[in-house]
Amino acid sequence: MLLLTMLFLYSVAIARKHQIAKAPLVWNEVIPAFRGAAFDLLLPIGILAGLIGGYLTATEAASGAAAYALLLETVIHRRIRSAGAVIEQFRETAVLVGSLLIILFVAVGLTNLMQKWPRARSITTTEIGRSLARSGPVSAYSTRTTRTRFSTPIRPTAAAWRR
Repeated sequence: MLLLTMLFLYSVAIARKHQIAKAPLVWNEVIPAFRGAAFDLLLPIGILAGLIGGYLTATEAASGAAAYALLLETVIHRRIRSAGAVIEQFRETAVLVGSLLIILFVAVGLTNLMQKWPRARSITTTEIGRSLARSGPVSAYSTRTTRTRFSTPIRPTAAAWRR
């Protein structure tokens, strides 16, 4: 709800800044718009009812939402007309999910690194920035060993990886 409020306030501010005229509300257009979106509006209602009522788990709700969206696009709205278009949609979805999983795996790997290697926790961007500010930007490219606040090398030792 907070994000919707922020989006609303931002939209109002931009509309006033650029002097965009308000469109009048025409009730003769509202009712047909709701009729056209009736099946689309059932999706979040069905998911919330299933989750809150205890009929669905989160995984079941996600797979049901995907199946319902495919049904909407192929049967009701008829935006996807052929099997080739469905396969293309699956391919695009797989690429998107794969990209998100790569980001997730890197984040989990870095989290595990920070937990298992205590020296990694002491090296923060703030400390690196302070070190560069003290010694100048040329030292960032030097070959000398950078040291942490504990005066130990950043290079991990075998004992650090076993922890």
